[in-house]
Amino acid sequence: MPYRRDIFREGEVYHIFSKSIAGFKIFRNKKEYSRMVELLKFYRKKESEKRRFSQAIHKEEKTYQNNKDNNIVKIIAYCLMPTHFHLILTSEDEGVISYFMKKVLGSYAKYFNLKIKRKGPLWESRFKSVKVETDEQFFT
Repeated sequence: MPYRRDIFREGEVYHIFSKSIAGFKIFRNKKEYSRMVELLKFYRKKESEKRRFSQAIHKEEKTYQNNKDNNIVKIIAYCLMPTHFHLILTSEDEGVISYFMKKVLGSYAKYFNLKIKRKGPLWESRFKSVKVETDEQFFT
C-alpha cells in the first residue's frame, strides 16, 4: 500500500513544497540554507541509498556534487524561504520522489533539532505536491 495517495509518475514534473511547523524559522542563516542545498544534491544520487549525508560530510566527500550520473531525481528549480521551501522535480522512476523527500526532510530535521537542542517535528505535515501540467504553472 502506497504511503501517499498521489503516486509520482515517471517523467512527470512536480511542484513540491512544505512549511515549518507553526511558522518556525528553519533557515536562519547562510549555513542552514547551504545545508539544505547540500542535502538536495546528496540524496538525489542513487548511491545515497546506502549511506547517510552525515557520513559523507565527515569524510569531506564532495563527489556527489558534480557527478550528473545516477540521479534518482532531477531538480529543475528550488527556492528556500525562511519558513518553507519549493522544489520543481522530475524522475525517471516511479515512486522515488517520495523516498527522496523522506531522506531530505528527515535529515534536515535531525540536523536542525540537534543544532538548536530542540525535539519534535520540524515540518507542519507531509510535503505537498502539485503536478505541473502547463507552462503557466511551471513559470508561476
